[in-house]
Amino acid sequence: MVEPMDAYEPPRYDPPLYDPPLYDPMGEVAKGGRILWTRVAIFGGSLLLVFLLGRASAPAGVSSSEFQKLKVQLAAATDQIAELKRVPSTPTPTPEAKASPTAPPGPQEYVVISGDTLGSIAKKFYGDSTLAHIIAEANNITSPSSLKVGQKLVIPAKPTSNSTATPRPTSSSKSNT
Repeated sequence: MVEPMDAYEPPRYDPPLYDPPLYDPMGEVAKGGRILWTRVAIFGGSLLLVFLLGRASAPAGVSSSEFQKLKVQLAAATDQIAELKRVPSTPTPTPEAKASPTAPPGPQEYVVISGDTLGSIAKKFYGDSTLAHIIAEANNITSPSSLKVGQKLVIPAKPTSNSTATPRPTSSSKSNT
């Protein structure tokens, strides 16, 4: 006689009633964080050991007499730096000195520095920036933006007040008739 077979029923999956253990990167099960704190303690102890070995093997340091010598050298160097800051390394003549009453009435030479414009140079030498065209004409400068640092300019004598009554016309103010 053949016995009847029951229909197949797959086993039921019941989730576990506990949390699965946590795994750390080294593949060890971490229980309550004991492994982490153990590693922290080992790292701290190693760090302390390295520090103490470094202190024990380090040289004694600088003697007090050597320290005093270095302190005196530092003070002397500081004084020397302060002196060098007060005295310019290359004396540069100032335009005011060139434009003084004792300056010769003829043309003078000027070296362009950073930030100079024809107007600012005219202001330095003539006291009037509108006289920049005189400097431009004396040096054959057609474009005010063509000034270069280090360029030598001839500064003509200051014109008399009669010749400065009418400023030179620019190309934009000329009539085309």
